[in-house]
This record gives sequence, C-alpha cells and structure tokens, in this order.
Amino acid sequence: MRFPSPLRPRSLRGQLIGLVAALGLPLVALQGWFAYREYQAAVAESSAESLALADANAERARQFLQQSEGLLQAAALEFGNAYVNSTGPCDDAMRVLMSVFTFVANAMAVDADGNIICSGSGRDASASVRQWATFEAVANGAPIGRAPAMFGTYSGEWVLPIAAPVRNDEGDFVGAIIGSIALTELDQLLGP
Repeated sequence: MRFPSPLRPRSLRGQLIGLVAALGLPLVALQGWFAYREYQAAVAESSAESLALADANAERARQFLQQSEGLLQAAALEFGNAYVNSTGPCDDAMRVLMSVFTFVANAMAVDADGNIICSGSGRDASASVRQWATFEAVANGAPIGRAPAMFGTYSGEWVLPIAAPVRNDEGDFVGAIIGSIALTELDQLLGP
C-alpha cells in the first residue's frame, strides 16, 4: 500500500491553491509594508506641518505683543507724567487710551508706590498693584514689565498685563502705565 506524501497535495486543485498561497502571501505582505511606510510618511508630514503652524502662530503672537509693548511705552513716554501727576480724575484719559488701543481690556496709571491713580474700567481708591510682577519689574528698572496671564479684577476677563515705566525729567521712576491685553485679542490673532 502506498501512502501519499505529506508534503505534496494529492490533487491538482490542492497544488494550485498551494501555489497561489505561496505567491500571494509575499505580495500581501509587501502591500502591507508599503501601506505602513505611507502611513509613517503621512504622520511625519502632518507632524512637521503642525510644528510649522505652531511656530507661525507663536511668531505672530510674539510680534503682536512686541508691538503692544512698544505702543504702551510710547504712551508712557508721551503722556505718562501728565497721568501720574494728575491732580484730577484721569479715568477718562485711560478710556481714551483704551479706545485708541482697542486690544487693551483695561489701562491704568499708577504712582511710584503702585497705587492706582486712574483706570479706564473704574477703580477702587485703595487699590494697589505694588505686588504685581509687571509693576515690580518696571519699578526695579526694567524697560517693560510682563506677567503671566491672569484674571483682570477690573476688566473681568483673562488678560496679559504689561507695564511701561513713567520717568520724570531727571530719569527717576515716578509711576507706570499698565495695559491689560485681553486674551480674546490673541485668540482672534491666532484664529483661522
């Protein structure tokens, strides 16, 4: 009695199925490998595009903040002494400043001790910004004071406070102009 070989199929049909499987499996594996490579390339490309977009947005935000700081410094240089030395209420002057710099949620003038002299959004007569990082920076000689985002007590929204020093004719620090940039302005800047 003769037994069929276990390595060789008995029929022609079995042999054809074996041949198709032997040729087809490497092709399927090769196609899977190419699909995986394309997927990896797409992931790398999308990652690079996302980083480029994030870099562009960061640059736009940096430029906006630099321009805002420059405008605030110019206002402090031009009008700061008049605001800080004001004998009457200067809240209207701060509101005018806010209408010119529409990105500012609140503008205020403070004296050398950090006491608020006037504010475009109203003020508490006993309020002080002495402990604010922005004020401390300019009081200690920095050309501009910046602080992390905070909830503005007077504006009622999230802001980035920036302070520009006010100096008298002798160059002594006599106060500061503080502008609070609304974070909604940055959102509009970085929007679609």
